[in-house]
Amino acid sequence: MRDLATIIPSKDRALQLDGLLRSYRKHCGAGAPLPVVIYKATTDQHAAQYARLATEYPPNMAFEAEVDFFAQVHELLYNATNALLLVDDSVFVRPVDLEVAQSLIVDPRMIGASLRLGRNATWCYTVKPSGAPQETPKLMDGPGGWHCFDWAACAKEDAALIAEGKPMRWLDWAYPFDVSSTLFRTETLLRALDGKRPPNPNVLEATLAEAAPRFADESPFLACLDCSACFAIPGNKVQDVYNNRAG
Repeated sequence: MRDLATIIPSKDRALQLDGLLRSYRKHCGAGAPLPVVIYKATTDQHAAQYARLATEYPPNMAFEAEVDFFAQVHELLYNATNALLLVDDSVFVRPVDLEVAQSLIVDPRMIGASLRLGRNATWCYTVKPSGAPQETPKLMDGPGGWHCFDWAACAKEDAALIAEGKPMRWLDWAYPFDVSSTLFRTETLLRALDGKRPPNPNVLEATLAEAAPRFADESPFLACLDCSACFAIPGNKVQDVYNNRAG
């Protein structure tokens, strides 16, 4: 069993994937595990681009054509202790020590370690039509420049604000199961899935997000850095499952 599996689903975005892989190699260091790419190409041109991209990386780095998304992800989760979930339009912008991140989530009170959240995360892009401001919760200092905060308290307060018809305060900070750049214990992910078989990354995230309240009491904390190390750049949309903002 490996300590960490880095999992990257990709669909028709070989260019963005290359940017992610290059930045991952630069900022996570030579000791970081080689990612496993699960790609879906809807045209011959996209398939050729993925094939070309695979030749530019070590031969032992896995580029798997998507056959059964959930089965492929489940096998990786089952055979690792922790999993770093990324998406192909994410990019690393500063160094991050994944060993320290893994040491933090040994504590069962920690649901995961977010690479996208930091004091700079004051705007939530995903809120329609044009985003929304969000506050920063109290961050408690941890080792190696990491912090942690109470995501469960943020989620509880935002839920109460929604019920009162008021704007949410915390938004991204109340959303622990982001799959664009978060490290989790695989045991947590498998429990959250609870036998469900999401067929694609979007439904995977939705399934995990739906399970978040079940972890609020036992794992109310999420680790983060002082400033985002990795985040998604949604320049285009390649799925039609959810009408997410892009561009």
